[in-house]
Amino acid sequence: MASMTLNGVEVLSLSGAGIRITRNPRLRPPQVCPSRVFNIARKSNQETWLVQERGKLLTGTAECSYCRSRKGLLVGYIVMDDKLGRACANCHYNNKGTQ
Repeated sequence: MASMTLNGVEVLSLSGAGIRITRNPRLRPPQVCPSRVFNIARKSNQETWLVQERGKLLTGTAECSYCRSRKGLLVGYIVMDDKLGRACANCHYNNKGTQ
């Protein structure tokens, strides 16, 4: 795989999950909450960034409790079927898992 730029940082290699996620089209630019910093260095966070770009944006009762409480680093409740072990992008950030 050729390198790609995520959040302004060149990433030379992605995890297997990251590569599978890139097979989906980009739908939106990821949105980080104001005054927060996204750490793109971790592989799990790269996967989070890619799902934010390419996953399904859900609202209302579909949101997990973490996203409903607006504690996440990222704007929106975004998921991708069969990716991130059923966690949303916010919960996957820093390997937090589902919350």
